[in-house]
Amino acid sequence: MFGSQPFASGRSMCCTACVVLAAAAGSFGQCDVYRTGVPDFDQRRAGLDGGGNTFCLPTSAMNWFGFIANKGYPAVLDGPRVWQSQSNYDLVTDRLELLGEPPLMNTNVEFGTTLGGARRGAQIWLDSFAPGAFVVEARGASSTYEPSPLEAYVLLSLGSLPMTCFGRYTFTPAGLPANVFQPRWVRAGGHCVTLTRVYDGCSAAPEFWYRDPAGFDGNNTTQAQFVTQRTDLQETTLLVASSLDVQPVVRTRWFRSPDSNPRNIYDGLVVIHPVQGLSAGPTQGQVVFANSYNFDTLTAPPQQVFNIPGGGVVQSVLFQPARPYALVVMGQTGGDVLMRLNLLSGVVDTLRPLSNAGPCTIDRRGELHIYADRSFQRINTGVYPPVVIQAMSTVPQPSAMTHDDRTGRTLMIVGNRLGTVSPAANTEDPDGYMSEDFPPGVTPPTFPSMCVHPMDGSIIIAGDQTGPDAIHVLNRNATGALVLGQTIVHSLIVAPRNVQATARGTIVFTSGGVVRELKRSTTGQWIASSECPLVGTVVGGAFELRAARMIRGDWTDTPSDFTTTPPDGGPGVPDCAADFNGDGEVNPDDLADYLGCFFEVPPCLGSDFNDDSTTNPDDLADFIGAFFAGCR
Repeated sequence: MFGSQPFASGRSMCCTACVVLAAAAGSFGQCDVYRTGVPDFDQRRAGLDGGGNTFCLPTSAMNWFGFIANKGYPAVLDGPRVWQSQSNYDLVTDRLELLGEPPLMNTNVEFGTTLGGARRGAQIWLDSFAPGAFVVEARGASSTYEPSPLEAYVLLSLGSLPMTCFGRYTFTPAGLPANVFQPRWVRAGGHCVTLTRVYDGCSAAPEFWYRDPAGFDGNNTTQAQFVTQRTDLQETTLLVASSLDVQPVVRTRWFRSPDSNPRNIYDGLVVIHPVQGLSAGPTQGQVVFANSYNFDTLTAPPQQVFNIPGGGVVQSVLFQPARPYALVVMGQTGGDVLMRLNLLSGVVDTLRPLSNAGPCTIDRRGELHIYADRSFQRINTGVYPPVVIQAMSTVPQPSAMTHDDRTGRTLMIVGNRLGTVSPAANTEDPDGYMSEDFPPGVTPPTFPSMCVHPMDGSIIIAGDQTGPDAIHVLNRNATGALVLGQTIVHSLIVAPRNVQATARGTIVFTSGGVVRELKRSTTGQWIASSECPLVGTVVGGAFELRAARMIRGDWTDTPSDFTTTPPDGGPGVPDCAADFNGDGEVNPDDLADYLGCFFEVPPCLGSDFNDDSTTNPDDLADFIGAFFAGCR
C-alpha cells in the first residue's frame, strides 16, 4: 500500500521473467517495459520487530533478491524456489530480520530505513552472496534531480532492478504560527515498493506497476497471494518542505494520481544494477557501454557502441548516479563539448561548449566537477541548459580529479601537490581551495588517475612512475597529516590508468587497454582478482565503472513524523494471467496445473478464471485463450 509507513531522519517507514519491452503504441503503451517472475513478499510478519510495519525497503529489496536467486545467482536467497509457496515463509522472515540489522539496512522499528541504509545493506548482501556482480545506488529528489517515470522505464529496460519510494506530503494551510514559513506541502513519511513495470513511460500520463510489500498482505503469519498493483502518475509543481521549520522550495515532482491531500510524491529511488562500465570506443568518436548480465538470457549481453555526433576524441566518460545517462566530454574540431548520452536509445544531447577541458568527476549530489575555461567549475547537468553553480579561477589546472563522497570535498593532483576544494566554497572563495605536499615516498605520476576508497576514505593514486609502476594508498594520521599507507607493486600494474575502488575493497584499473582488478588475500597481500565481471574486457583510453553511491536529496537525513496505518494502495492487476503457477514463465506446466484445478472436485481456488463467482466452461475457454495469447 502506497505511503504505508513514513520516513523519519530520511528513513523509509513503510514499507510490505522475462522482460517485455515495447516503444510504440498498440497492445502495449509507448515506452512499456515489464519484468515478470518477481516475488511479492509480505513485510508485515509476526517474526519481525514491530510486526514488520517499517520493513518496506528490506522487503522491496528481498523481492529482487528472490528474483535474482531464480535467475542465475541462487546463493543470493538460497534459490531457485517457487516463492509463493508457504514452505519458504520462515526462510524469508529470517532473511528479512537479518537484512534489517544494524550492519546492513539498520531498519528502526520506529523510524524505518534510510535510503543510505538501504543502499548499504543491499550492497553488503549482494557482495556476500554474489561478490562483484552487482552495484547498488540510491538517490533522493533534490534541486538537481527529479525522479521520473521515463528514467525508471530506461533503468528497467537496461536490466536494472529499481525500488521506487514515495514521500507522503500533507498540505499545511495558512494561519500557521509566526515561527514557521508559508503554507507548503510537508513531508511526513513515505513508502517504497518493488517496481516491475512502467507503462506509457514516455507520456504525460504514465503508470507504475509494482509489488507492494504492504499491499493485500492478509495476516502476518502466512504469505499472501502475490499481487501486482498499479497507479497512475501525474506531474505537478508545488512548494515543498521536509518539515515545518525548514524553508520551503519550489519543486516539480510526479505524484500518485488522483491523490489530493496527502499526496504520495515520487521522491526516492534505490536501484540494483548488474555491474556496468563505460569506455571510449575502438574508433574515435565512439562510447561503449558494457552491461555484465542479462536476466533473460542469463549471460552477458553484447556491448553497445554509440557514435557521438561530430566525432572527435572521448576525453572522459562518467555515469550519472542512479540515472540511465552518461556524461561525455568530447574533444572536437571546433573545441571541447560536454554531452549527455542516453544509454538505451543512444540519443546524444549537446549540453554546453567547453574550453580546454581537463579532468572531471561527479559529486554526491550528481553535479559535474570539471576544470574548464581556466577555472574549476561545478555544473548542474540535471537541467537544460546546464547551469554553472560554481566557478573558481583561483584553482590551478589539475592533472587528475576525484570526489570524496564521505566529506563532500573534491580532490585533485596539481603539479606536485594534492589540492582540495571545499564543498562550501563559493565562487572565488580564497579559502575554498587548499593544497598540501604529498608525503615522503610519493611522487605524483605522469598520466595520473585517482579515487577515494569508499570504505575507509584513503586516497588511491595510479600512473606512470620513473621506477616500477605502482599504486599508492594515502591515509591521514591522527593529526590530519597526509601519510603514505601502502605502495602496491604487482605484475598487473603496468602503466595503470582509470583507477577505481569498489565497495568490496578491491581496486579496479586499466593496463594496456584491459580491465584489471586486485584484491587483498587472507594474508593481506594484493593478488589478481576476477570478481568484477568486466575484468579482461578491452577498453579505450577513458573507462569508468558504475559506482555504489548514495546521492543525497532535499529530505534525506531530516526528521519527519511516521504512521503505521497505511492508506489503500493501487488496485491489483494480473501479473500475467496465463502464468497460473506464478513461476514467471508461461509453459505447458501452467496449462496442466489449471486443467487439474478446473477438473478437481470441487474445483480448487483459482479455477474461476474470469472472476464471475462461478466455475464453468467459460473459465476453461478464457484460460486457454489467455494461455495461447501469452504474457503481455
